Amino acid sequence: MGGERQRVRNRPVTPRREGKTSVPQDPYPNVLAAAGLGLVWYDSKGQILGANQPFRAMLGYTQRELIQKRLSDLAFPEEPEAERHLLQKALLEQLGRVPCHWRHKKGTLIPTQSTFGAFQRPVRGRAMSQVLVQNLSGFRENEVASKEAAAVIDKLENMCGLGSWSMELNYKRALHRNPIKVSNGLRRIFHQATSGSLRPEEFFFEQMHPADLPVVLKSLHRLVATSEAMVLETRILVAGQERVLEIRAELLKDPQAQPKALAGSMQDITERKRNERTIFRDKDFFQAVMDAMPLNLAVLDQRANIISVNETWKKFAKANDFRGENWGVGGNYLQVCENASAKDSEGAQMVARALRQMLDGRSDEFTCEYPCHSPNEQRWFMLRLTPFTFAGELRIVAVHLKITRLKLAEKSLEEARELLSAHAIELERRIDKRTTELKETIRSLEGVLYHVAHDLRAPLRAIEGFTSLLLRGYAEQFDESARDYADRVAVSAKRMDALIGDLLNFGKVCVVDLPRTFLNLSQIIDLVLQRQWKKIETSGAYVEVFRPLPKVWANEWAVSEALYQLISNALKFARREVPPEILIWTETSNTTVRIWVQDNGIGIPREHLERVFRIFERLEESAGSTGIGLAIVRKAVERMDGRVGVESTPGGGSRFWLELLRSPQMA
Repeated sequence: MGGERQRVRNRPVTPRREGKTSVPQDPYPNVLAAAGLGLVWYDSKGQILGANQPFRAMLGYTQRELIQKRLSDLAFPEEPEAERHLLQKALLEQLGRVPCHWRHKKGTLIPTQSTFGAFQRPVRGRAMSQVLVQNLSGFRENEVASKEAAAVIDKLENMCGLGSWSMELNYKRALHRNPIKVSNGLRRIFHQATSGSLRPEEFFFEQMHPADLPVVLKSLHRLVATSEAMVLETRILVAGQERVLEIRAELLKDPQAQPKALAGSMQDITERKRNERTIFRDKDFFQAVMDAMPLNLAVLDQRANIISVNETWKKFAKANDFRGENWGVGGNYLQVCENASAKDSEGAQMVARALRQMLDGRSDEFTCEYPCHSPNEQRWFMLRLTPFTFAGELRIVAVHLKITRLKLAEKSLEEARELLSAHAIELERRIDKRTTELKETIRSLEGVLYHVAHDLRAPLRAIEGFTSLLLRGYAEQFDESARDYADRVAVSAKRMDALIGDLLNFGKVCVVDLPRTFLNLSQIIDLVLQRQWKKIETSGAYVEVFRPLPKVWANEWAVSEALYQLISNALKFARREVPPEILIWTETSNTTVRIWVQDNGIGIPREHLERVFRIFERLEESAGSTGIGLAIVRKAVERMDGRVGVESTPGGGSRFWLELLRSPQMA
């Protein structure tokens, strides 16, 4: 049994298609596989009959999957029409080598070089063709990478004003006759277009300054003879202007150590040379600037020796009887600090420690203030030590700035602060006293106001009561005019009573404390509507509150009074024969809650939107209006750090809004 299974396993597998006989296998399996070349063969109808292992691996198909497809399913499926036509022609006429794409099993397109050809004679009576496929993916990636690298190098050359060149050594004695290759960067330096008609050897030496050309050629000949790297400066003439270049070159040799070529770079250093000339030319100017500075300035070397001072330093030293030589130049600044007198020892030792840290590279900058009084005046200075590097060596700038005026100003400012603080304490005491007196006065005025209001209301109510009694008991004895007069007296008394009540509320909202807490708006609005319920029912008004409503940080009485006045106005200023309709809702932001009260009343003209919040302003006469209600609303909301406003159209109703804080942190 085992032997039988072994024989079955080793039996060659022949593809079967509709009962037809087998087709040729890969004739060069080892050769093509070693070269990584794919091979696929097909019949005259383009039906794939088989493929070698590299081709199957390239497209990700098995042999069984491939023989179920046509060549047109895999080759060149999504390319331009012209190339598709070229491929179709190759399939029909076996044109030979054609660039085309093959679709991988996963859908990706693989660029290839495909060679089409027919079998020299039919196989078992069938005409067959084959395609030899070379995968170009790796070549394309390398090509793209090379182009990207060249673009980066060209960009760097452009940024640095740099160009590279190479010269073959076919004529060692006449270097200017050798062919030269240059980069785009070097063409830019010579102002030659990359696609220009001039060859490099026609402008490389031609544009060099006539006086410098012999030196350049002599140096290149020396390089060929000695193999020592060359660095020199030369001039070129570009568009009638002179530019300075730095040329670097090295000799390249072949495997037999014979000179093969020259390669190097050129950099445009015109601006650098111009700056160098400017620096040398203006050295005296910079020294003059240093001498003009109102600073005592000294420059120290890496051992804290004084190597240079400015004129201000010298004048200060002379004015203070300096007894050393050369104004301290050559002396050691560190030793001066360490050997300071006892009265200056503490500050000098601090400066010495900072200077040592700077010399050791442990500090970048040091600043301090110190007194330096003379017998005739008080003086203060500020010292700043700043390190820098020059010609690869450490240098330190020591600057002593006189700040006497600043210190005296600070002293005067401190005295003024103390005096101002004393005045502030006295002012605060006076303000507290005045505030206490004012509160007592307000409480007294409030008491007087309530008493006056009570005393005014008592006779008003008597007038109203007696007028009502007259109308009920003696109406028959009055003529029409007398009854009209009595009605007017009663109405006026009621209006006077309402006016006094609103004045009391306005006075209360202006002067009394309004402590705030978190309020449930829903409960507040329900209580306000209960107070207005009789008027709402009598007028047939429709009231809707959109819930839920958020909490606000406010005073309960002030919020209730403001909403009461808005709802009362909505009921008073309704349109004739139109039942009032009142809508209440809120809008919330991060810091505030805006309460909207909308009605369908007579509305307010645009030019009067601000007037309605002023006290005693009435745009429409109404029996129940005192002209104080909206003033109470505005004052109550402002006392709670809020805002109030209105949007309205005549005949289209009004939308009043109150904006209150959400929490005490927003106050």
